[in-house]
Amino acid sequence: MTESPHTPEGLQAPDIVRFSTDPTLPAWFRGRRLGKRSLWVCASFVGGCSLFPYNCFLFAQAYFDTFAFPGRSFIFVSMLCYSTPLVLTNMGLAVFGNIFPIESRMWASNVGSGLYCLALLACAVASYFMDAVNTMFALTMLALVAMAFFGSLMQSAVIGLAGRMGPKVSAAVMFGFGMSGLTVFALSVIGVLVLDSNYKFSSMVQAATLFVFSGVYTAVSTWVYHFCFSCRIEEVVDVLTTLEEERSNPMLARVRSLQCNAGNLRANDLMQPEHTSQLATFSAAMRQMGSQPFNVWLTFAVTMTVFPSVMHQWAPDRIVFLQLLTGCFQVFDVSGRYLADALASYLPSSRLWMLSILRILFVPAFLLGQWRPQSCFLWGSDTGRVLLVVLLALSHGFIGACAMMYGPSQCDTEIRETAGLSMGCAMVIGIFSGSLLALLTQL
Repeated sequence: MTESPHTPEGLQAPDIVRFSTDPTLPAWFRGRRLGKRSLWVCASFVGGCSLFPYNCFLFAQAYFDTFAFPGRSFIFVSMLCYSTPLVLTNMGLAVFGNIFPIESRMWASNVGSGLYCLALLACAVASYFMDAVNTMFALTMLALVAMAFFGSLMQSAVIGLAGRMGPKVSAAVMFGFGMSGLTVFALSVIGVLVLDSNYKFSSMVQAATLFVFSGVYTAVSTWVYHFCFSCRIEEVVDVLTTLEEERSNPMLARVRSLQCNAGNLRANDLMQPEHTSQLATFSAAMRQMGSQPFNVWLTFAVTMTVFPSVMHQWAPDRIVFLQLLTGCFQVFDVSGRYLADALASYLPSSRLWMLSILRILFVPAFLLGQWRPQSCFLWGSDTGRVLLVVLLALSHGFIGACAMMYGPSQCDTEIRETAGLSMGCAMVIGIFSGSLLALLTQL
């Protein structure tokens, strides 16, 4: 039996798509061919894992802020402890992340994610039974720093691989990001219906349950990636093998990039170090992506400026209404990401910046809903506010996903992994920028 030229040693090409005798897989899964649909589903599931623990933490913040560490500005301090290392790690990975093999990054992030999920679970439970508030507060902050580091590591690997594989896989990963938030929201609603979060014990149980689900999701995602996605889908195997070949031999990537101009290929072109350095690759990716990093940065910055902080000031005493608005955002954010996969090919990538800039209008609209709600039906009535949140979420999911799809696809093939890393960094900086602006709006 012959092997594919891109097949890793020991794995034969037919085994990638048909594995009827593999004892490590459940019986119902054996003999199934993993095609395009499985690629999309697996990419979505693995992509969601990089944000699922953080989304769980967001919904568990109420317990830490109200009961475990009252009077310590937990939400603000935790945001700094998470966002600062998240931004710094993503900036470093955007330039130097593709030095490390994707498989190594995924294993390290999977193991690290499982450990910080356990740490957060332990902090939630221990803070209820123990009086060592200072110690538990410090340990919780350390767990958040670990979440930022390992989350960045996983996100860089997944987005970088998706960027190399093409727009459809990037859209699947973005859809997974949105689904992780929607899933956690559904779990939190179930928790509120079952338990009374006004009591310390019930609130602790809700937080602990979310971290348990986070650990389970991480474990399942680890299996999906390492024992299904990365070794049993032929397209993924080919891309991973090519990436590792180019990573071990940068000159090979340079040769491939110049193949289209083979007639003008000279030895000096290959020997110039500026063509293969990490900074040169990053700079080339940023130039070729054009306005797409700006689009994704602005999209997330605008959203985080007004959601959820400003929205929560509309009706701080109407908890059910605020939960309804949050649910609307999660649902239509996912819908926008799904629409991007279907409609992105009909929208010129060079015009996306117009939609991104138009979204700035959401900032004054949301602020007027807090400061002068009586001035207009749109931001002063329940119906108008629901409509505003729906439009914010739909445009956020659609424009953000389109930008993530367009960016790497505009680059040369050999630098698309770096382009994906750079787009992920722009997204994180947008989240951080919006979070800081949200604080300024409430001064």
